[in-house]
Amino acid sequence: MKTDRFETFFDAVIAIIITVLVLKLYQPEQATWNAIWTLNTQYLTYLLCYIINF
Repeated sequence: MKTDRFETFFDAVIAIIITVLVLKLYQPEQATWNAIWTLNTQYLTYLLCYIINF
């Protein structure tokens, strides 16, 4: 049984999910490392989701 269509569909779904996750990331108020560090849990969560699904 060929799974090409299912794999393509699954890849598209994962790409959409990752895109939605990126759109929900907040931008830091200032362009400093401390401002970015305050959002570290959100960025870490996104990174882990991306690595797990990759």
